[in-house]
Amino acid sequence: MKFPKSYGGSLRPFLMVFGCVLFYFFGSALHPLWAVEKPTVNALLFYKPDCKECTEIISALLPKWQDQHGDQLKILAVNTASSEGGTLYLDAVLKINIPFSTRLPIVIIGNQYLGGAKEITKKLPTIIEEKLGQNGTKWPTLEGLPRLIANTPQSSGDTISFWVSDFRSNRLGRIKENTLNKLRSDPLGNSAS
Repeated sequence: MKFPKSYGGSLRPFLMVFGCVLFYFFGSALHPLWAVEKPTVNALLFYKPDCKECTEIISALLPKWQDQHGDQLKILAVNTASSEGGTLYLDAVLKINIPFSTRLPIVIIGNQYLGGAKEITKKLPTIIEEKLGQNGTKWPTLEGLPRLIANTPQSSGDTISFWVSDFRSNRLGRIKENTLNKLRSDPLGNSAS
């Protein structure tokens, strides 16, 4: 494209600089339009309050993994000692073909499961990384799970990434550092009702 000589020569350098400046200022405002969502790994953890291995996983390892992955890791811990938690657990065992002899804790991530603290400790970090590299995972298809997730309280600006569920009180809350102490002082979970 040729520009008239009355402009003192070519405007091409001026237009290129002007275009870059416009893109710099307005391009950043349009960033959310082409931003790619980060993959999220959704996992279920089945536990019992009187299970020592469950307590170790919940209080020591899950918070560490949560700190590493932030809002890209969502774990819902379900108490199998409650009637609704037990029903959800039985549905998971039947739909995912988990042998009844599999020890708690059990983590379901994607279409696979890990049973027992040793297997979870050894394999879960690698699986989380793999699944994040494969655009994450969805929640397992289990009856009652969508209702549980939908009823989870979330405050604005805060992504709750790790929940503990006790169906008896139908309360969900963020894991706290004192979980181990709570489980030791009330191993059967009687204080939540």
